Amino acid sequence: MGVAVDCVLRIRTGGGPKGECPVWSPEEEVLYWVDIDGGTLHRFEPTTGRDSVCELGEPAGCVGLAAAGGFILGLRSGICRLNHFAGGKPRLVAAPEADRLGNRCNDGRCDPWGRFWVGTMLDPAVADRRTGALYCFDGRECRRVVDDMHVVNGLAFSPDRRTMYYSDSYTTVRTIW
Repeated sequence: MGVAVDCVLRIRTGGGPKGECPVWSPEEEVLYWVDIDGGTLHRFEPTTGRDSVCELGEPAGCVGLAAAGGFILGLRSGICRLNHFAGGKPRLVAAPEADRLGNRCNDGRCDPWGRFWVGTMLDPAVADRRTGALYCFDGRECRRVVDDMHVVNGLAFSPDRRTMYYSDSYTTVRTIW
């Protein structure tokens, strides 16, 4: 038996947005998500159908809700903080791949303890260049945890908080760990 799915937001731009990293804010009852190529953070209000946009100024791979308010973002330049959705400019807090030209942050998630995990990739990905990695940012230090990846994607945590899942979604890999 199939499940009925309704489209709640139709977004069309030039080449079409690459929507990534949906994050639900229970306090606001809104959904945040990023458009990679558009370099934007979106705020979707299901009760009104309104989608607001915050320009970030560079490609955006992921977003997380910061415990102190505002957002933590994985952008092309690295890990950034954004204090307010309406106005303000992202502030770089860690540049884990300043030495890997052509790489950008891709998917990411906050873990149950408030650390921000972010994966990277060469953009565009190339079969013989595994320059992506998985990083953990605790608010002060950013450390590389897994290396030799193509496209880090699909970060998630088990309900019991004992397991983290991540994948490499490159076409020849497509593996979940």
